[in-house]
Amino acid sequence: MSDHPNPVHPAGVDPAMVTAVLHGGPASLTAEQRRRLVTPEQRKIKIPWLGGYEHFERDLVTGVDHGAAVVFQWTARTRVAE
Repeated sequence: MSDHPNPVHPAGVDPAMVTAVLHGGPASLTAEQRRRLVTPEQRKIKIPWLGGYEHFERDLVTGVDHGAAVVFQWTARTRVAE
């Protein structure tokens, strides 16, 4: 066992998960909100934001490069149905 924590997968995080970075969408999303863990197979992310949902889809051109984050591009905003 290593004495050094894994910077990619901190303690308690499933190593099968990969880091996703959200590109585009609302400028008010912080850098922290734009990074999240997803399964390697995940193709879409929907996040609640200011009375609606922001939709992101995996950028298949970028993919994963040597452990780098997977890029998800903003595709649309939908409103919450009332």
